[in-house]
Amino acid sequence: MISIINLPTNKKTIQALHEFTIGLTGGNEINVNTLKLYPSNSLGKSLYDHYLNNPSIPQPNDKNGFPARYILVHDLHHILIDSDVEDQGEAEVMAFECGLLAQKKSELCLLPFISQILESVSHKPDLDFVKIASFFDVGLKVKGNLFESWQFENDLLLSIKTVRENYNIVVL
Repeated sequence: MISIINLPTNKKTIQALHEFTIGLTGGNEINVNTLKLYPSNSLGKSLYDHYLNNPSIPQPNDKNGFPARYILVHDLHHILIDSDVEDQGEAEVMAFECGLLAQKKSELCLLPFISQILESVSHKPDLDFVKIASFFDVGLKVKGNLFESWQFENDLLLSIKTVRENYNIVVL
């Protein structure tokens, strides 16, 4: 378990957190509309469909939203674990992301937690907390970094099945 007390607070850690949160880690140049040209079963086409089918969710580069890189990675997580964008799906993705970050003992593990707290204002009593907790375990078992330094651009042409297999993602 990660404790806030044990998180490093040196200048390098603070700079990494700052760069991640403002989207300076690269990969923000994706034009979502070009993803419609990707093969139908690819991760890229699924990302395009995700935005097309969910017009009310934040889009990369929204002026009042999270940084583009975070939005893209977060939405790719929705696709990879097959979770919707309603309260249950958001909680599942947050748990998955916490699992990803917990395995690395990352200084950035607070981002999903903070987001989850912000979302808890709309807490619904019908959430399946057992399923949510199981996505934390799914995140813990992922092979490779699917968050802070994931170069997802390299995976966009691959099928979702292949990406899941490459990173050991089990869909519940």
